Order: sequence, then structure tokens, then C-alpha cells
Amino acid sequence: MAACHVRSISLPSRSHPLNASVEDQLDRLRSSLTASTSAYHKLSGLKALYECVEDFLQLPSTQQTLSNEQQKERGEEVLNGSLLLLDMCSTTRDVFSSMKECLQELESSLRRRKGGESGFSSEVESYMIQRPDQAPMAGLSFQNYFNPNVYHATAEASELEKIDAELLVLKSSKDINPVQVQNVLKGLVAFESDIQEAEEELEAAYRKLLKTRVTILNILSH
Repeated sequence: MAACHVRSISLPSRSHPLNASVEDQLDRLRSSLTASTSAYHKLSGLKALYECVEDFLQLPSTQQTLSNEQQKERGEEVLNGSLLLLDMCSTTRDVFSSMKECLQELESSLRRRKGGESGFSSEVESYMIQRPDQAPMAGLSFQNYFNPNVYHATAEASELEKIDAELLVLKSSKDINPVQVQNVLKGLVAFESDIQEAEEELEAAYRKLLKTRVTILNILSH
């Protein structure tokens, strides 16, 4: 994925409180990307940032500056960046959807095994492929937007590694351990819940970003 970086537009209204709010939200988002915080909190920070940006764009001084011929090139750069973020949102949304479907199939298989049915190797293999290859993409898409060279493991990753190990044991075990199956199932259900929360926050961030893009387009067209 191409590396992208946050670009700031220098506007005359830098002294306005909303400018400080945008800078503060941007700093918080950058900090969250280099800390062990969940995807939900990272996406929540992205949404909060664009809420401030939208308010900032409503300022008459901001609109006047962006509509100036000398600033339109920078406005176009912002539009290009927003398009990349929208694409990242769409890609991440697909990843979340695929992960949820895979998890639900695995959970169903585990519940059957808990009831005495054996064999769920294909579901475990499918999950293992999806989880290592696609789940990090969702986080890296947004992390690359700010820093393409940094990826920080989170507490969530450690928990998922434990689930992976337990799943491999269950997959190769001939004897059913109901307690172990239940523990793994709880972990998977919790993981699915986390994905659902992040998915909802992603959708909210996508709508905010889309609204901001429309606002900028309207300003530049006048």
C-alpha cells in the first residue's frame, strides 16, 4: 500500500479555537496509533478528528482561504488524501465482514464439537488464514496513513495468539475437552464483538470523512 502522510493546510484562522481542536485531535490520533489501543479507539479518534475538521471548514475565514486560487492546490491535495482514506475504509470494511463470517463459521463448528461432533479442521484453517493475513491489514491501513514504518502489537494481538494456540491444540486433539472448547468459544465471541464495535465506528468515521470531502468540494467549486 502506498504510504500517505497527514498534510496540514496553513490558514489565517490558526488562532481560532477550532484550529487548536483539530491539532489536538490529530495529536491524539497519532498517539493512539503508536500505543496499544484497540481498532475501535483508533477509529473513534479518526471520527473525532473529522468532526473537528468539519466544524473548522464551516468557518467563513477557512472557506474564503480555500476558495482562493493560491490555496486551491492545497485543497486538491486534501481531496486526494481523503479519497485514499475512503478507499482504506472500504478495504477495511471488507476485511471486517470477511473476518466476522469466518468467526461465525468457526464458532458454529466449535458449538457442534462441544456437543460431541468431531472434526472442524477446515474451519480452523480458514480462520488461521483470515486472521493473520487480513486482520493486521485493517489496522495497518490506517497506521500507514500516518506512519508507514510503524506497527505496534496490541494486547488484543496477544489474546488472539492464545486463541490460535488453543485452536491448534483442539484441531489435533482426538479427545474433546469441553472446558477448553468453551474457553476458546468465549474468546472468539469476544473477538467478534470487538470487530462489530470497530465496524460500527468505521462506518461512522466513513460518513464523517465523506461529509468533509463534500464540504471541501463545495468550497473549491465556488
